[in-house]
Amino acid sequence: MKSETRVAYAEIEEILRYMPKIYVDKIPTKLKEFFYQEKDEKHNFQYDSSKKLTNQNITKKTRTLLAILKLNYWCNSEDERNKWKDKFVKNEENHQKYLSEKYNKDNLFKKNINDTQDNVQHIELTEYKEKGILAKILDKIRQFFFNS
Repeated sequence: MKSETRVAYAEIEEILRYMPKIYVDKIPTKLKEFFYQEKDEKHNFQYDSSKKLTNQNITKKTRTLLAILKLNYWCNSEDERNKWKDKFVKNEENHQKYLSEKYNKDNLFKKNINDTQDNVQHIELTEYKEKGILAKILDKIRQFFFNS
């Protein structure tokens, strides 16, 4: 199991300690035991009771699990459950739209092509002339007299 999932279980367990008993009792005992057994023991999350749940420093996975708990166990009416389902559907549609725009086959390589064109450097050839035999002899003579 991924470590981020185990971290979320540890955060869920800590959050449930601070929730009213009527909400905690609605969650099946086996599920609560599962959270306890599979949590990351090393993760040290402290629930701050002075802050709202939305202001707690919890992972995205924990927020998702809380939403699922809300949908499955804490909704009081069918209307409330349907509203939550609609939110889930809308979020999923937005996520799929984001992914399709991000990985659109038409736009996928445009950025790379533009970056490549910006990075192209114009290199000019310089003419390299090798010294003639007379110039080489004069250089050797100069080195001999001036470096001694």
